[in-house]
Order: sequence, then structure tokens, then C-alpha cells
Amino acid sequence: MKPTAGVRQITTAELKQELNNKNKQFIDVRTPMEYKGNHIRQFQNIPLNTIGNNVDKLSKDKETIVICQSGMRSNAAVK
Repeated sequence: MKPTAGVRQITTAELKQELNNKNKQFIDVRTPMEYKGNHIRQFQNIPLNTIGNNVDKLSKDKETIVICQSGMRSNAAVK
């Protein structure tokens, strides 16, 4: 999958190094049921279908790391 301009993809190993970085915000765009079933503690759940209504919850001063199950929804969210 080709990343959106200005967006970089990271590996799970790189993500593990970033999880305690207080200068980053972590967003999981999966459904609430998927998130409830298994999630990374540092990630806030904002489902893809609600991201447009929740942009006010995102800091403009922090880099945002977005995840989903396969990368399709996270790529759509950053667009």
C-alpha cells in the first residue's frame, strides 16, 4: 500500500520504541468491539467512521501515530 504524502509507515519494532514518547499521540481507528477485544494501552480509540467528528480531540502540536488491523483504515484516517 502506498502511503499518503507526508505520512511515514513504521514497523512494530519502531512503534514499541515510540510508545512512551509523551510528544506523540496514539490513535486506534478500529471499531470499539475490535479495540475492546485487544488493544495497546497507550492508544485512544477513535473509530474511522467518527474521526471527522473528533478532530478536536487531536493535538496539532504532537505527531500522531494511527493504527488499525491491516493498515487500510489507518491510511484512510490520515487522508
